[in-house]
Amino acid sequence: MPQIPMHVTRLRLTNFRNYRLLELEPPPGLVLLVGENAQGKTNLLEAMFYLSTSRSPRTTRDAELVAWQVPEGDQRVARAEATVMRAHGRITLDVTVMAKADARPSPPSPDDDAGDFVAAAPGAQKRIRVNGVPKRAMDLLGNFPVALFRPEDVELVTAAPAVRRRSVDILISQLEPRYPRALQRYARAVTQRNHLLKQMQDHNVGHEQLAPWDDLLVRDGVYIIAERLRALARLSPLAAEAHEAISGSRDRLTMQYRPTAAAPDPSQDAAALDAAFREALAAALRRDVAMGQTTVGPHRDDVALLINGAPAGDYGSRGQQRTAALGWRLAEAAYLREVSHEPPVVLLDDVLSELDALRREAVLEAMAPFDQVFLTTTGAELSGTAMRPAVVFTIHRGALVV
Repeated sequence: MPQIPMHVTRLRLTNFRNYRLLELEPPPGLVLLVGENAQGKTNLLEAMFYLSTSRSPRTTRDAELVAWQVPEGDQRVARAEATVMRAHGRITLDVTVMAKADARPSPPSPDDDAGDFVAAAPGAQKRIRVNGVPKRAMDLLGNFPVALFRPEDVELVTAAPAVRRRSVDILISQLEPRYPRALQRYARAVTQRNHLLKQMQDHNVGHEQLAPWDDLLVRDGVYIIAERLRALARLSPLAAEAHEAISGSRDRLTMQYRPTAAAPDPSQDAAALDAAFREALAAALRRDVAMGQTTVGPHRDDVALLINGAPAGDYGSRGQQRTAALGWRLAEAAYLREVSHEPPVVLLDDVLSELDALRREAVLEAMAPFDQVFLTTTGAELSGTAMRPAVVFTIHRGALVV
């Protein structure tokens, strides 16, 4: 099936990070965002990721996105807007974040004009609109698929499993509308089950009261495990291919999904996963009660990155870890393109600065299939690098320099 170009045609930021007001009309192709450090290049990519996922890749506090340069006592508001061209037509996206430095937001009134604002992180509320229609955060996913590469992505190799789970979950959520809803229901079921487990420590409730929550865990957990297994089965060869192209070595990168409640076999059907999950819950019950926590399930699973069969986080050099993380991200971009038949917009944040000339060439070559690529750079790392034609925007102190 032929791929359909997708690209941002307009981006507008108001009081977002260090941007008081930005109007950008980027063309398709390679877009270079050039400037010294701490001028706002990363903030611009963060805004596009936020418009894609309603989450920042840098903070869990939405209030941090709002610029502080407003009169004291005024409501602090940041807004990110974009127009995106897709195969089925134009989409407009609008996310507004309201924050107050001195007070937590109160729940909006149903009769208030801002009644479509929803709770964000503490100290903020946000309103999401797609084509002018108020939406929930999970309904934003999939409207504007992006693939983001950051220097901090080495955390995919070195950090706790939650970082890797989150990355896989965001990827799948951009393609499967059912997936974020299943994650949300599953998280609520884990919370309720943990509450009962703590009560069981004091013998206030019996084991039989866990049954309804176990059923909910299994229902959504089986779906989550199956989707992750399916995604990793394809991501691993894509990551190996990307890693080989950029590493300049024969090191073999492998990605493996390691579920705690089932075998790591993507060919398992729902019935087999259901039975395995229930068996794992029963086997872990005594431990769960003692800890007051549910210790098996998708919320405890991991994604292993292996270089030549050895854990990259334990045995890989810093250079190998960075290259493995980049291979992961390149695989995600390729996966989005392959599954949706529509290339995502690619966001490259200072990816080239720590690579040698050959690896820079390999990364840029990997970007060829994508209709629009944003690359932040100081400019120095591009010296001597062969590149396809690019449009250059210079960023200085949160503003475009004409």
